[in-house]
Amino acid sequence: MCDCDYSVQAYWDKRATARKVHRCGECREDILPGETYERVRGIWDGVPGTEKTCARCLEIRDRVEAVIPERWCWCFGEMLENANDEVSDWPADDPDRIWVEARLDEINEKRQQKVTS
Repeated sequence: MCDCDYSVQAYWDKRATARKVHRCGECREDILPGETYERVRGIWDGVPGTEKTCARCLEIRDRVEAVIPERWCWCFGEMLENANDEVSDWPADDPDRIWVEARLDEINEKRQQKVTS
C-alpha cells in the first residue's frame, strides 16, 4: 500500500491532446501541439494545483505501476526519481527494469545535451 505523506482532497485526471505547448512536470520537456499528455487537477493538503505529464513519462509510470500496483507510490515532479529508486531493487536482468532504465537514460541524456549546448 502506498504510504505518501500528503492528503488528497480532490483529484481529476484526463488524458488529452495538446492544443498548445505545455511543459511536462516530470522531465521538464515541452509537450507539443498534437501530442498526448495527462492533465491532473487536484487539491493536495488544501492546496489546489494542476500537473501535466508527457506521454514518455506516462509510459514509465504505467510500466512501474503494472509491475507493482499495490505499492507504487510516487509524487508529482519526482516520479522519475521515484521510478529509478523502485526499479533499482528489481533483479538486474528483469525485462521491466531494463526497459524503465533505458527510458530514464534517454531522458537524462536529453537533459545533459541541453545543459552542454
